[in-house]
Amino acid sequence: MDKLAETIAGTSTRAIGAGDLAVKSTAREAATIARTYEGRSGAARSEQGFVAAGDPTLASCFVLCADKRGPPRCANQVATTTTSRSFVPAPTPGAALRALSFLVHHPTETAWGGAALLTTLAALAIATRKRPKRRRLR
Repeated sequence: MDKLAETIAGTSTRAIGAGDLAVKSTAREAATIARTYEGRSGAARSEQGFVAAGDPTLASCFVLCADKRGPPRCANQVATTTTSRSFVPAPTPGAALRALSFLVHHPTETAWGGAALLTTLAALAIATRKRPKRRRLR
């Protein structure tokens, strides 16, 4: 989401010198994260979410309106503009992503599990190692 904000800020500055836009509000909806931006010479709105295109694909869209003549005169246009695709809920994560999420969000359990796994593997390596043959003395 921060990269999208940087893109909007850079575009607004280069478009007609609209200047910096600051985040005015952020709203998490069922299928999207929407932000509105305002500045001294412009307004913008961004939406980020998944669109259905075969497999769900992450998409970021933004609407920018800039006016050199002073305060933003196009905030209403930015607010009422719609995107050409409809957003869908995020796909359910697979087993690998759920496991990674657990590891990240539960560091203590991850450390104890790693220590237990390492101890088990070390004990298994010691128990199954090749032992040298002993020579019998006569």
